[in-house]
Amino acid sequence: MARRTDPEKRERILESARRVFLEDGYEGARVAKIAAGAGVAVGTLYLYFDSKDAIAGALTERFFEKISDRVVPMFADLSTPQRIEAVVDAALAVAEEERVLFEIEKLPERSAQSFREQMVGALAESLEEQGLPPNLLPGDAPVLANLLASLMERAIYECLVWRTGDIGRYRRILKRIFVRLLLDRAPV
Repeated sequence: MARRTDPEKRERILESARRVFLEDGYEGARVAKIAAGAGVAVGTLYLYFDSKDAIAGALTERFFEKISDRVVPMFADLSTPQRIEAVVDAALAVAEEERVLFEIEKLPERSAQSFREQMVGALAESLEEQGLPPNLLPGDAPVLANLLASLMERAIYECLVWRTGDIGRYRRILKRIFVRLLLDRAPV
């Protein structure tokens, strides 16, 4: 008979893991410390997660869900500078809220790659459906979506992970680049 799990307890475990990973690094983090921080026994933690890797994977998935829920629906209408700027703001806001995840070593790369492909695919599909930019050559939407995603990722790492850039400046420039690339009438 399967045991029922408590969503609040699972959330406490994830929040504790987040703190412990940040304090001790992924390799230095101990499951016992994560369990203690969540106020559960180690055995109880293992009812929710098979391993430390599984906990890191759940943290990563939670981030991906959050950014997908906020950003992907916004792809449906990229017809004005304000709507494009709102996408940039939303993506950077989630990254700022979850900046600790970028500081945790060894987040599951396979999940990150899969998520990136999904986001790029959703953006490319929206660009094609909306005919953006107007002079984009057939089949180039995935390339443009990939390049835009790369610019966003680089800004996140420069400003939130490595702390070598000013997020306000990056935000402003990203908005200009995205608007120019998506709405400009010049050949792409």
